[in-house]
Amino acid sequence: MTVQSFLTKKITVIPLTIVISILWGSAFPVIKLIYSELGVESVSVPARIFLASLRFLIASAILLCISLLAFRNQLLVKKELVPRIIVLGFFQTILQYIFLYVGMANTTGSKGSILTSTLNFFLIIICHFYYKDDKINLTKFIGLIIGFSGIALANWDEGMSWTFKMNGEFLLILVGLVSAIGYFMAKEISREANPIIVTTWQMIVGSLILLLIGLVFMKPGDILHISEKGWLLILYSGAISSIIFPLWYSVLKYNKAGEITVYKFIVPLAGTLISSLIVPGEVIPPALPAALFLVAIGIMIVNYHRKASKDKEAVT
Repeated sequence: MTVQSFLTKKITVIPLTIVISILWGSAFPVIKLIYSELGVESVSVPARIFLASLRFLIASAILLCISLLAFRNQLLVKKELVPRIIVLGFFQTILQYIFLYVGMANTTGSKGSILTSTLNFFLIIICHFYYKDDKINLTKFIGLIIGFSGIALANWDEGMSWTFKMNGEFLLILVGLVSAIGYFMAKEISREANPIIVTTWQMIVGSLILLLIGLVFMKPGDILHISEKGWLLILYSGAISSIIFPLWYSVLKYNKAGEITVYKFIVPLAGTLISSLIVPGEVIPPALPAALFLVAIGIMIVNYHRKASKDKEAVT
């Protein structure tokens, strides 16, 4: 059985997509657990960026090993793709995870998984302006309104008061925007190169720059004392990054985007449920289940039965 045949059979693609989405959702509570273990909330932004670099150095090392074993002949990409991969690394790893690791220190795992789901809605908006035949119709508009209503509702805390921090919730919404741009770019580049190779190189570039930023700007008091549990959590977060990104792009390469992205509603659902179970002190405000429901419905509406054209499949 070839990779293409495996990734086009619904009996394998649907369970695989669900597993990817659950793993994706688990990343948010794991970040909170790492912060709780290391006390990262009390240290500087460069220390958080350094921590993000560790995750992606691990992920890129795993991906490089996989690429050397399975795709040795494809490891060197065309020269004209190199600048695009560097730009992809800037959006997909550097910007996205600076925003994520800073923002997650100032909000909950549940809200993190919900607010970053804005990427699904930003993708629809980007498509509207980039593709002539992928405009926002009434169905998509309704989905966007419902989805963004859920995002707004997610910012009401247990006292039913509005909480929206620029260094917390706002950064996580920016994660959604940057992720959407990154997904768009990755899908386009993956037309010309193996998506696993593309992910490997952009992650290597991004993780090294994150490491450099962290080391240059960290102060002596920012040195992190990482316990065995902390390392296990970092290793887990690195491992899931090395799995979900290449698998996601590979699945998208061989399937209609709308048939796959409809399952992205599982990400905030998994993130919220796992956070409530494993993150100490994680409180689910009364408004959050309703917000989660609206976001999930919005994701399904904007992606369900998207018209299957070559351009549309190239987006997410």
